[in-house]
Amino acid sequence: MMYGPDRIPSRGGTVSNWDTDQVPTSSDTAILGDDALDTSAITIELRIDQSVGVLTFDRTVSYTIDSTVGANTLSLTTGNLNVSSGSHTINSNLDVPSTGIWDIASGASLNLEGELLGDGRITLVGGGGVIIPSMNSYTGRVTLNYGVVTLRGESSLVNATLEVGDGELAFAAGVSQFELWQLMGDGSLDLGGRSLTISGGGGLVHPASGSIGRLAVKGDLNLEGAYRCDIDGAASDGLFIEGELDISSATLDLRFANVTSPPTSGYIIATYDSLQGEFASVTGALASSFTVEYAWNGNSIALVPVGYVPQILHVDQKVVGGAQDGSSWANAFPHLQDALDATATGLGQDQIWVAEGTYYPDERSGANTDDRSATFYLPNGV
Repeated sequence: MMYGPDRIPSRGGTVSNWDTDQVPTSSDTAILGDDALDTSAITIELRIDQSVGVLTFDRTVSYTIDSTVGANTLSLTTGNLNVSSGSHTINSNLDVPSTGIWDIASGASLNLEGELLGDGRITLVGGGGVIIPSMNSYTGRVTLNYGVVTLRGESSLVNATLEVGDGELAFAAGVSQFELWQLMGDGSLDLGGRSLTISGGGGLVHPASGSIGRLAVKGDLNLEGAYRCDIDGAASDGLFIEGELDISSATLDLRFANVTSPPTSGYIIATYDSLQGEFASVTGALASSFTVEYAWNGNSIALVPVGYVPQILHVDQKVVGGAQDGSSWANAFPHLQDALDATATGLGQDQIWVAEGTYYPDERSGANTDDRSATFYLPNGV
């Protein structure tokens, strides 16, 4: 159902079509559309709290919902919102109780002036932008699939989760630091020289994309909550901080799958430019099987199996006999790829010594495929 200029009794200025006599319902799609006969900005007053199923702005010239900031609340029952063009403003509080898609077209924008409420997940797509107020009680998740989310204050998402995707995070002038409850995702988040605090009391950083994720943060991270690090076989989550990482009040929460006891692999779980403190506690079923090293290779946090000793592996294509396990020249691997496979501890301190000769990436123990397109596979940390 359309609620827009065709339902507005007066043109331009302030109008009052959303009152007790003429309102969209919680199951309606409210389309604030264009009108070829009227190119002036339009304000719609909310006389009472309202609910709509979907809200769509389909007009180049601006709409403003509610003339007084925070006077009433507009609830999106489906969580879905669309902006096809133009720059529009919602002065009322906006409640998002359900998971929805916010499709804001490239070049379009939505400015939220009232408080953002609810716990529904908001996934931003479309390439446009949304401006989040400085103070909110919103406790849901904002997923940056595409487009730009601008934070007006350091507490804009203080109770919320931010999931990193291909979108961007921007900041209003004067915002030098900000706080989140949780940070998730597989991608990169550029803080533009700002610092980010993940609060305690359930606060969390979790690089997540399926089971394993890689999360990069360009800026300083003060982690007061937990770093949840998933480990699956030889792979682990990774947190990469281009700035200072403060973990002096943080918990390392290790989640293991397909890992033997005692473990055969180690894991680099974080890197940093500078580090403050060590994890206040470490939890996980196999946590006691590892030592947490905080300056591994200079600027990495690593899980090192207890009793780990770096290997020196030998490769010689001319070797005859021996165990061919790389433990010495007499027992050298005949194929380079076998040695590369054997260094898959992920810790970057193994060495491979290779005798003079010609080695092919398609050759390994028990296999010779004559594949001219084959390449050597280098495990992480080698």
